[in-house]
Amino acid sequence: MAKSYFIALGSKANGFFDQFTGITVAPGEKLEINERQRNSKRISMALNTGHLVLVQPDAKVEKNDQKATENLDKKLKKAFEKGATIEKLCKDITLDQAKALAEFHEIEIDANDTVQILIEAVVEDYKGE
Repeated sequence: MAKSYFIALGSKANGFFDQFTGITVAPGEKLEINERQRNSKRISMALNTGHLVLVQPDAKVEKNDQKATENLDKKLKKAFEKGATIEKLCKDITLDQAKALAEFHEIEIDANDTVQILIEAVVEDYKGE
């Protein structure tokens, strides 16, 4: 019987995709992989650098932790200060990340908010600082 491992994203990672093995790990997701996948070059490298971490089968994985949100907020603020447009700021941010940023800035979130609406509100908060 092949040994199985459970992996999740490291604390600073926003996502992981390996085309060779077909593995995709999103924030808050725990994935079971086999020994062959674990020993693939890309996954081994990601585990060694902390992009991926091995977790226990019964471990709960947080979707958005506070530190990741703070790091994203710093990156977004720095890009805004350098003159990036709203469209460019929204390009690499998921809806879940935008909601976490809005909560971080104590902005009220509606069910029909989009990434752009939430990022615009966060940018307005930057202008108010």
